[in-house]
Amino acid sequence: MVKHKSITERVTAHIRRNIICGFLPAGFKLNETELAEQMGISRPPLRETFRKLEHENLVVNMPRKGVHVSPVSVQDAEQIYFIRQCLECSAVDILREKNDSDLSPLAASIAESEFASLSKATSVEDMYRYYKTMAGFHFALIDAAKNSWLVHVYRSIASTLARYQVMYLRKPDISRSSNLEHMKILRHLQSGSFSDAKEELKAHIQRTVRDILSKMTDRSSPPAAGKMAMTGV
Repeated sequence: MVKHKSITERVTAHIRRNIICGFLPAGFKLNETELAEQMGISRPPLRETFRKLEHENLVVNMPRKGVHVSPVSVQDAEQIYFIRQCLECSAVDILREKNDSDLSPLAASIAESEFASLSKATSVEDMYRYYKTMAGFHFALIDAAKNSWLVHVYRSIASTLARYQVMYLRKPDISRSSNLEHMKILRHLQSGSFSDAKEELKAHIQRTVRDILSKMTDRSSPPAAGKMAMTGV
């Protein structure tokens, strides 16, 4: 039986993609009346969408000021990446203890990302698909640990983390270097060199956040687009 997504689920996914990919930049006001009219939906599903996105820290509902896209900041990036590093390194520690985990999903994610290209990301849907493909290795690593609480916590920060990951992925030719680093981590895991895998993973994450912070502090970087793609809801 095919499960059809509700209007709220589709609208939530649509606005989430636009925020993560920067088509709705930090501080942008989400006007309930205008969005409901543009999307051809009633206001109750949109209100539920705002509640869901607020829970994901993608929007803030300010009294008498309305709903706005949550801010991004250097401090927030540093903190979320610190948590990311802790969680992913914990996954490696768990894999070390088990030493019999199925690593094929990690290899499959690398193979899939070989075909990913930023130049092909011409729409919000393309950009989001590109992000999901490139981030797939890290989700596969967390899932491989088979620790339900680790998975839960990691996915609870996923939307906020994704906003910064997309900033990193917008850097030209990043997919090849990122794939090479993923391959090094996987090879260490496959050979049982878990300490080396963790050190390579730390270096990879720290290089990523350095690039993001550099981009955020570069005032010459072009601002994110402020027009949301209204198709695909």
